[in-house]
Amino acid sequence: MSASVGPQSGPRPPTVPVPMPDMPDLSHLTEEERKIIMAVMVRQREEEDKEEAMLKTYIVMADFKTLLQEASERYDSSVSDHDSDCVSNRQTAEITGLWRSKPLIRHRRIITL
Repeated sequence: MSASVGPQSGPRPPTVPVPMPDMPDLSHLTEEERKIIMAVMVRQREEEDKEEAMLKTYIVMADFKTLLQEASERYDSSVSDHDSDCVSNRQTAEITGLWRSKPLIRHRRIITL
C-alpha cells in the first residue's frame, strides 16, 4: 500500500483572503459606507506615519544635541587648558623681559593711486 505525500491533485476550494488584523469586517456595509470608512482609515494611517516621522526626527535631533554638547565641553576644556598655557607663557615673558606691551612694528600708510 502506498500513501501519497503532498497535496492532492484536483480542484481546490476558493480561498478567501484573510482579513488583516487592523481591518474590520466591512462586508455588511454598503459600498458608500465602505468608501467612507476606508478613507478615514487611510487618513488615520497617514497621520500615524507623520507622527512617526516627527518622532524619528526628534530622536535624531536629541542625539545631535547630546553630541554637540559633548563636543562643546571638550572644546571648552581644551580652550581653558590653552588659555592657562598662554597666561603662564605671558607671565614667563614678563618676568624675563621679553614681553612688550606695545608692538615693535609700526603701521605703514598705504597710498593708492
